[in-house]
Amino acid sequence: MPINDTTEKRGYPKPNAANLLIDDVTRLRTALDQVDADMDARAPKESPALTGTPTATTPPANDNSSRVATTKWVRDQSFLKAGDEAVQSVAGKTGDVELTADDVSGVARLNSPAFTGTPTAPTQDAADDSTRLATTAFVKAVLGGGGGGGGVGPNAFTFSQTAPASPSPGDEWLDATTGIRYTWLNDGNTSQWVETGAPGYGASGPAGLVSIGTVATSAPGSAAQVTNSGTATAAILNFILPRGETGAPGAPGAMGPKAVSIVSPTSSEKVALFYTTSALTISRISSVVMGSSTPSATFSIRFGADFSQAGTEVVTGGITTTNTTTGQATTSFSNASIPANSWVWLTTSALSGFVSSLNVSLTF
Repeated sequence: MPINDTTEKRGYPKPNAANLLIDDVTRLRTALDQVDADMDARAPKESPALTGTPTATTPPANDNSSRVATTKWVRDQSFLKAGDEAVQSVAGKTGDVELTADDVSGVARLNSPAFTGTPTAPTQDAADDSTRLATTAFVKAVLGGGGGGGGVGPNAFTFSQTAPASPSPGDEWLDATTGIRYTWLNDGNTSQWVETGAPGYGASGPAGLVSIGTVATSAPGSAAQVTNSGTATAAILNFILPRGETGAPGAPGAMGPKAVSIVSPTSSEKVALFYTTSALTISRISSVVMGSSTPSATFSIRFGADFSQAGTEVVTGGITTTNTTTGQATTSFSNASIPANSWVWLTTSALSGFVSSLNVSLTF
């Protein structure tokens, strides 16, 4: 098979007279596939979308036609000078300027415009129910400004707290305070506002009743609960309220009186009254004896950390009691303050007559 010739520009294989027809057809098909693939990288003649860095022949500086303008042609026109591509001053800005609506006076923003003067807009049909702007003519048409008939007409409609001045027959007024609608009517003799529409208030409902049902407690820190076991108009409210936290222990209270009775005492008794972990101050010692032959007993109240020791006397020299009825009170002491962690005891030192019992009470 002879070597094929190729095209000068793209190197596509050409048919050869010495080849079989089937061979040349195969080469033609191959060449057409290559042409088709090459066309993907070509721009169309009409409205090409160029990519990369396309170039073109620069027209003469005085050209005024539809030829493509290159960057060189633009610079040759002295529109821009090298290094001066950035705007020097526009709306008080320099550099690569980006204008906003605030830079242009006399225009309104597309988003939340703040119009001034007397802006106008197309009046929509009275049946329109959309987000389009409503003009005053649209509002009157919807509210029935046309002689009370619901359409646009010569009669005025006013919505205010006070009746409009100088009305004409057929004018309507909606009281903004009460919601009552009036029409200005003339019966041939007098003119006045006549009520034509009652306010849109519903009938009064039945009076509601509220009563308390059950009240219970729940764990400290839990949420309070209120439930209605009645009806919407006769409520029965049941409460569940959280208990308060347990408080800290309070300070110990004052010690109450301490008393002892010694039956048939001797002159050398030693009886423990109590042990105290807190400091005490004696305010009164009451004593009474029982017996016959003018009974008398001498005793002493002592205290100390060691019960086996002599201890400290509350009244130095002791107390002699002869009272057999209302008792004897002692309120003057040598050592009335008893320190914490002390034993308190009673000792007897002398008896006379017949003493059947000795009774002593200490008050703090």
